[in-house]
Amino acid sequence: MKSNQNLLRATVTTVSAVVLTTMFCQSTVLAGDKDASDNELHLTGITLSVPTTWTLQQPKKPGPMAPKAILSIPALNGDSQTGMVRITYFPGMKGKDEMNVDRWLGQVTQADGKETTRENSKITKKTVGEVQLTIVDMHGAARVTMRDKPQPGSRMIAAIIDHPKGPHFVVVAGNVKLIEKWEKDIYKFFESAKVG
Repeated sequence: MKSNQNLLRATVTTVSAVVLTTMFCQSTVLAGDKDASDNELHLTGITLSVPTTWTLQQPKKPGPMAPKAILSIPALNGDSQTGMVRITYFPGMKGKDEMNVDRWLGQVTQADGKETTRENSKITKKTVGEVQLTIVDMHGAARVTMRDKPQPGSRMIAAIIDHPKGPHFVVVAGNVKLIEKWEKDIYKFFESAKVG
């Protein structure tokens, strides 16, 4: 009887692990692309090309509010501070772009203590195939999420990547010099979004 219970327990554990692994793989898969210079990040409804030096991190707490993917951008030579790419997915927020832009502006404080405004940030809207991009580029003391402490001397570039199954929300943040170095790759990352 005990051996049967142990076998049942082991089977349930194995099945649970397979289910969890399958769920994770369906939402986020990083795989080598045909182009050796990039990897592909597969999310619900879209695929993004990721620079090979960016590394995929495991989100700490899975759940509906948790990020679907976190990527780390390498630090500059002689510096220990890496950059972060945080991707969330809230299809119920479709059509609420302006509200999200205002939220991001409120997460970056200027040197005088005031929130960032549309006037002292750069907001770009662009269509790439079936994907609509809204990109907000800000400098100041940035918080990647509302719970974080402001990090002075930061630059935060956030994007709404909207598509038929979207939108996804991407926040890239790090110190000014680091983000300046990676700026072209960050924008290229956003614009690489393809439906499928």
